[in-house]
Amino acid sequence: MLRKILVTDAVALATINAEDLGYELDKQRVQEKIREFQQDSFHHFLLVFENLDEEVVGYVHAEVYSTLYSETMFNVLGLAVARKARHQGIGTLLMMALEQEGRRREYAGIRLNSGEERLGAHRFYEGLGYQSTKNQKRLIKYL
Repeated sequence: MLRKILVTDAVALATINAEDLGYELDKQRVQEKIREFQQDSFHHFLLVFENLDEEVVGYVHAEVYSTLYSETMFNVLGLAVARKARHQGIGTLLMMALEQEGRRREYAGIRLNSGEERLGAHRFYEGLGYQSTKNQKRLIKYL
């Protein structure tokens, strides 16, 4: 079942982030971020997928992408499904729900970045009709 994110989902999301995406962030900080994003629900769109045991096994997080050089879109910040729940259509349902919300808001499209090494993810997105439009390098300076 798809539903809006809750603060109580933080433990499950922290686990999925660590085990399935390789990003470590403790559950308390995930809770804080959920609260922050809930306060700005126009710019942050978050859905989780809960299985029949009421266990959160996937999520999508997108933000409004609005620039001076393109029409407004959603930018996918994260899509993750726990390994034990993959290949059941959960990622597809999450992305379809995001696309539906984008259409409801009359956005031009949905964009995302995917690591060069994530070939399975690329096949997944391409299967949903997404196209690679450019190669780029991510640069970060931590403060």
